[in-house]
Amino acid sequence: MGWMDEVAGITAHRFVWTRVTTAAVRNMNFYVPIHYGSVLQLEGRVVRVGHSSMDVEVSVFLEPEREEEPLIKAADALFVYVSINEKGRPLRIRRSLEKG
Repeated sequence: MGWMDEVAGITAHRFVWTRVTTAAVRNMNFYVPIHYGSVLQLEGRVVRVGHSSMDVEVSVFLEPEREEEPLIKAADALFVYVSINEKGRPLRIRRSLEKG
């Protein structure tokens, strides 16, 4: 869970290039057990942008035991981050999601 928050924070920061803070974890789902020593791949992406907050989706994949096998989706979560200034006050997000 800590790694997921870390990836979400990095993703949010790279989106706004300001300080950010975790406001909420809306959803966290585990689909398969993640055992100690497992090799994981974590991916984050901004999925919604508000006035000063954004939703960041994080997906966690288990590396398979054999090269020819696909990654296994082990977990996902939705984090809410807020862009803040040096005093910890919310900052307006001036960037929007690109339409693609």
